[in-house]
Amino acid sequence: MTESRDQSRERQSFVRHELRAPLAVMYPALELLLSGQAGPLTSKQREYLDALERSVRRLDGAIASASATGWFDCAAGPLTFEELDAAALVREYAAARERLGERVPGLSIGVGLPPVRADRWRLLQVLDALVDNAATHAGAEAAMMLDVAASPAAVEFTVRDDGPGIAEDELPHVTEFGYVGERGRGRERPGLGLGLCVAGELVAQMGGDLSLGSGPGGGLAATISLPAAPANPAEE
Repeated sequence: MTESRDQSRERQSFVRHELRAPLAVMYPALELLLSGQAGPLTSKQREYLDALERSVRRLDGAIASASATGWFDCAAGPLTFEELDAAALVREYAAARERLGERVPGLSIGVGLPPVRADRWRLLQVLDALVDNAATHAGAEAAMMLDVAASPAAVEFTVRDDGPGIAEDELPHVTEFGYVGERGRGRERPGLGLGLCVAGELVAQMGGDLSLGSGPGGGLAATISLPAAPANPAEE
């Protein structure tokens, strides 16, 4: 469905506002630290803070420039396709989360998985969005699993949890731009409603499909289905 000019501007304004909101907190904090009001700084600490301030200003400028050029597609940008080992990619992803001290899902990796043809960094971005979504909405006590399995002519990556799940009437809407479900709206910081929207668009750009399902007893399963790479390159 094609957006009208007003809808595009509304979407653009929403993204710009939400992306710049954290900067309103970061700028004063950086100024406080750099001024020495929070205590004396070593030369190395000042060097790090200066680099951080430059990065924050660069980000602010990038958001402003993107807005000025009419950008509003959260999943914009060219993709670089390559043949990927799905099992190795998932292990790499789990190891990266562990190094960062983030919650790591349990892994279930099928045997004999065919390679997939996808953009490595975009696929990792989508997996991260689904795992973060599960960790946020299922709760700290909920179990979380990342399954990778082969299906006819495809590889499926499924992030599942045993949390409260999503109401059946909300499931068709959770990948819509800016949508925040009833449980999310009750949180102190409900989120932007962008993660699953971006994930769905990126998966579609890679020729795949993102589907969501919630069982009667709760829990959520988010499945990325990507076409398997052809055994013979001439088949592409």
